[in-house]
Amino acid sequence: ANYGHFIGGKEVQSSNSAVFPVENPATGEIVCHVAAGTEQDVENAVQSAKSAFDSGVWSNLHPRERARVLNKAAEILRSRIDHIALIESTCTGRAIREMKAQLGRVPEWLEYFAGIAIGLEGS
Repeated sequence: ANYGHFIGGKEVQSSNSAVFPVENPATGEIVCHVAAGTEQDVENAVQSAKSAFDSGVWSNLHPRERARVLNKAAEILRSRIDHIALIESTCTGRAIREMKAQLGRVPEWLEYFAGIAIGLEGS
């Protein structure tokens, strides 16, 4: 499988079409290929993020709605931690239990920032 960059809400290949292999360090097996980012790809991502922010889709969203989105993301991530931990372990060689512990913190961070968003209401 080949995976590109996620820019502007869609998967895109590297501007020079270059990819590199992701190898399972335990077996040497090539797990997939991913796009090899270039300076132009970074510029495209930055411009896309700036456009998205300037459009107001997120930046003008009511704080309670931002909190709802962040909490939903935390819920979805939490429900998929086992699967994501397996993928990360395969690609990095780190122990699955370690990956689960580290990934388990990400939903907590999202929920923390959701709480901050709610606290901004009326500011």
